[in-house]
Amino acid sequence: MTPFTISALRNLPSLTSDQRTALIDSIAKKMTTTMITVSQEIENGNLDADNTAPMHKFIRVILRHDRAHQRKLERKVERYQRRARLWRAERRRIQSEFAEIVQVLREALMEKTSKGSKARPPLRPNSGSGDGSCGELGESKSAQ
Repeated sequence: MTPFTISALRNLPSLTSDQRTALIDSIAKKMTTTMITVSQEIENGNLDADNTAPMHKFIRVILRHDRAHQRKLERKVERYQRRARLWRAERRRIQSEFAEIVQVLREALMEKTSKGSKARPPLRPNSGSGDGSCGELGESKSAQ
């Protein structure tokens, strides 16, 4: 890494989001170029396993970290799936209870209408002007 890259990494907190992205992009490109160059030198016979051992160790560290991160994400997904199953079961239970309540109310209403008169219950007397208001609250017409 160049001294500029190391300096930029040290000042990472003071960089803007765009500058951070550009820095990481630059580092990733340099790493990719380096890996390709090392691979070519291995093919040319200029590097052997002893020379590239640090590179292989670096790759193993990245893979190990990736696997650990993958396991963490899989556990998180499992928790979400477990929670979703519980919520679905709870929803089915509530729907079932609601259906039972509706059925009991329907049966009670049917029983009440079959015992009583078949006529509809009387409507509430008209107590307003028809505009949805409650009329004059607390005032009598004679007080006006």
